[in-house]
Amino acid sequence: MMYSVNTVKTSSNAIYHPDPKVFMELRNAGLTNAEIARKTGFNYNTVLRYIGLQPKKLTLAIRKQEQASRAARETVRENYAESVKQENNNTIKATPAVRDFSPESCYLEKARAIVKRHEERMAHARKLSELVNQARRVLSEAQENMKNAEQVCKDAQLNLNKAIEESRKAENTLACSRFIYACAAEYVKSYSRGNAPTASL
Repeated sequence: MMYSVNTVKTSSNAIYHPDPKVFMELRNAGLTNAEIARKTGFNYNTVLRYIGLQPKKLTLAIRKQEQASRAARETVRENYAESVKQENNNTIKATPAVRDFSPESCYLEKARAIVKRHEERMAHARKLSELVNQARRVLSEAQENMKNAEQVCKDAQLNLNKAIEESRKAENTLACSRFIYACAAEYVKSYSRGNAPTASL
């Protein structure tokens, strides 16, 4: 019967056939039947046939060790997953959003740019409309002031015409007064010379 050469060297020579003593030495060292089989290069059934089942205490100890090892690995795995998640979150927060260059995104971006320009033009048009309304109000007020000024000018012209008429009347009255004064002075002179005129004024 041929056996694998991949065996444990308990001394300077390798084992090429099953040796229960070597199996027991490895068991006493705390190895299980599966570990002994892997270490010596024989299969599990060969180890089991030569040294029998492993002690229950060893099986329980191995199970506890495996459970502890699995729990430790699970804890490490969870911690690693949490750290990766946290790192990804930090990377997402710190890294700016990657621009999408797909055709749909480009069309959407162009549409947004057009809408933005249209909104800017509408805002500018609203401002111009407000300025036009203000100019119309100022023009209306100016026209109203001009109408008031025209009315004032008309009233001033009427008053000036009345003043001119009154001035003419005053000039006529003054001329009459001067004529009467001249006649009276002539009468006084004639009377003083004894040549009083017979005609009355």
